[in-house]
Amino acid sequence: SLVPELDEEMASFPGMQGGMGEGMADMIGESIEGTASGEFKGLQDLEGVNVAAIAIKLDIESTNDMTEQVMEQMSEMPDEVGEVSVDYMDVELELEAEGTLYWNMDAGHAHMLELSGSIHLIMDMAMKMSPGGQEMSLEQMFEMSGTFDNSMSVTAK
Repeated sequence: SLVPELDEEMASFPGMQGGMGEGMADMIGESIEGTASGEFKGLQDLEGVNVAAIAIKLDIESTNDMTEQVMEQMSEMPDEVGEVSVDYMDVELELEAEGTLYWNMDAGHAHMLELSGSIHLIMDMAMKMSPGGQEMSLEQMFEMSGTFDNSMSVTAK
């Protein structure tokens, strides 16, 4: 089985440690649209491992209603927060990336992945709560975008 390990820097990044659903996969949801392609670039020896190099291109977008997931998480809040209701929690994601997947031909699984590109994320939510018996409404929207470099490697244990 493959067991992911996050380094300290990634473990502190929002969406990677759980918290809001199970992380980035929940934020993306099932409504992915766009293209993902791969092109075989040949066999090579990489660090003594026989790999197939596959060029990857992604151009995807997704919109996801996470209201139910957030409501489940809010049910575990301390009593001091009072009653909580989430009106909506919407996530929009756009991702463009290119990279190379190195497939371990002998073991039949990924050996390494190098991926870089740009990401644009919008989260929009509204909720009500009653801490200390006081009625409180909260609306929040945040948007972030930028570039990323991501790498993954698989090691046997």
